[in-house]
Amino acid sequence: MGLFLGASRCGWAKDIVESLFHEEIAHAAEAMEWHGEPLSRDTLYALAATGISWEPFWGRAHLFWMGWARCDRKDLLDKKNKQVGQRFAEIEASYASQDWGHVVDLATRDFSFRAITCNPDLKLAVGESFLQLDRPERAFPVLASAYQAERMGRGGDAILEETDWKIRRGAFEAARAAHLTKEAVVFGLSLLFQPSAENSQVDHEVLTYLEQQGVSIERVALGILQAPARLTGLPAYSYVAADLLAMRPRPELLPVFMAMSQSGDVYLRARALIGLAALAYQPNSNMQENPFGEALPFTPTVTGLSADQRAQIEDMALRAIHDGNYRLRAAGVLALGLIGGEENRASIVKLERDPACYVIPTGVRGLEQLRFPVREAVALALKRWGVTFDPGDGTYSGRALVEARRRTRDVTHDFGGINRSMVSALLVFPFDTPLPLSPVRF
Repeated sequence: MGLFLGASRCGWAKDIVESLFHEEIAHAAEAMEWHGEPLSRDTLYALAATGISWEPFWGRAHLFWMGWARCDRKDLLDKKNKQVGQRFAEIEASYASQDWGHVVDLATRDFSFRAITCNPDLKLAVGESFLQLDRPERAFPVLASAYQAERMGRGGDAILEETDWKIRRGAFEAARAAHLTKEAVVFGLSLLFQPSAENSQVDHEVLTYLEQQGVSIERVALGILQAPARLTGLPAYSYVAADLLAMRPRPELLPVFMAMSQSGDVYLRARALIGLAALAYQPNSNMQENPFGEALPFTPTVTGLSADQRAQIEDMALRAIHDGNYRLRAAGVLALGLIGGEENRASIVKLERDPACYVIPTGVRGLEQLRFPVREAVALALKRWGVTFDPGDGTYSGRALVEARRRTRDVTHDFGGINRSMVSALLVFPFDTPLPLSPVRF
């Protein structure tokens, strides 16, 4: 993106990661064969901490993709071969019955290390078995090596993404248990920035581990946002970086959010607006301490912004709720809820019938699940004033479906103003929906 090069000027205390990855940081630009403008300190930090500049097993489609390896035919374990198929079936049966020792004995007796690591199913079975046997030093090289992915027909990309996540999760657990700190940090960040499609929430266990090791998540995120667009890898994760910053708004990030708010990218502007409004938050004297409960990933606190700064942020939010893009309207509504004030409450209420609608197929003819993202933001924002509002989400059919969809606009596939090459599987706020990942290529 290259938008936020000025953000590093506030300086960072030298943390543990700078010592742990000293060599990788020093040689990151050279390893990336970068010949453009100087990379910021935070971008060099992000390149090293995520392993992009030195981890040999990341793949070709996304940074955190290991399923690209070229394997010899003898290593692919062709299940059409009757003898191989029988041995593989026995390993699978032992794995299903959690006979970890038998899995390891069979696999290591009958197959080479490369054959085990090339096949994702065998890799998972053997790697997890070593972990269960408390032998993480044996599990890590199995799980951390690249493998040969195979398309699995319709929906195969999603299956492969999930398999890859399980392998990366196993590699993280093995590295952590084996005290391979650098490798555990790298695989931990991979889980944070590209989570499981089946659970798109932030993995707080991984996040806690990374912070205990001295990793600055903000520095990694800023390094991604500061990365030149032509740099391999990092820029594709700009949306996840914005997600993580918006989850943890701090006064030091005010210049970053202000820069993001001027972006031509709707996703970045929407996240910036929520972060700015969180910094502009002021509680009412007669309200509960946190009116939003656990609906937000942060607890709003008073940060001491000036009246002029708060007024500027409020004006940005008021303009956003009138924008033609529903993502900005939703962000503007939540921002006004964070800022408060009776006039802002009146503005929020006007969007109770916002037309933006997600239509989610149910597989049953005539039955549809509907979600209204801006109305969901209204329901969340009105908690500020103790007001309960039903956005109308639900499953409808027949006449009720016709009525629910009256005067709505289907935005299920509306990607206006965003870059679809960016990756973000995170769901941070209640009205979020995941962005589709780019197709896996190998």
